[in-house]
Amino acid sequence: MIPSLFLSILFFSLSLSAQSLGNFEGCPENSLCSKETGALYKRWTSLLKAPSRRGLRSFVQEEGLPVGMWSIGKNHEERGVILWDSPCDNHRGKIYEAKIFTHNLKSSSAGDIFKGVLGLLIREEETMSYTLPRGNLPLFIEEDKLFFTSEEEGHYYAIGLESSGVVTLEDNRMPDHLPTSVPCPDISGSLSNPRCRHLWDRTKKTFVLLAYESDCP
Repeated sequence: MIPSLFLSILFFSLSLSAQSLGNFEGCPENSLCSKETGALYKRWTSLLKAPSRRGLRSFVQEEGLPVGMWSIGKNHEERGVILWDSPCDNHRGKIYEAKIFTHNLKSSSAGDIFKGVLGLLIREEETMSYTLPRGNLPLFIEEDKLFFTSEEEGHYYAIGLESSGVVTLEDNRMPDHLPTSVPCPDISGSLSNPRCRHLWDRTKKTFVLLAYESDCP
């Protein structure tokens, strides 16, 4: 009788501790998120595994796409926000890895608290700025839209990103030529510790230069 009572109390205490940490059902492993966001993320991953993309597209139209960002502060109780501790030493207790459900990386709701990675697409005739997702780099560009491949629980999907910040669910496609890392030109003052890569422009059939900030901003 006593052992059973002890185990019940222990299980109840552990459940309360897990919930106080934001470890609700549906939240990714080792993350912080609310009960509502856990249910949202569980629904997303379930639709991602479905053979048809119809339900997934309806979900994205309503809720947006989960995109990696940096979070300035601990705000995991907000709907659609998932947080992890940052591996960067200079971030501890101040900046967190985040994944947010959003339609636009430059929207007021995202831009005030969440920060992406500044990227510059450099052509001979112009330079365009983008807010890139954290931890993901584009595979190619088409009609000024950057295309990324993302993965959730072994299932892949494609994201389109416009310079306006709008993110869209796209069909999975591979570039005609893979991106390659290259030395950066002199862009001092534009980016912090920049890195560069060549991206294939499917519209203009040529490579363009993408410069972007390194990790741990």
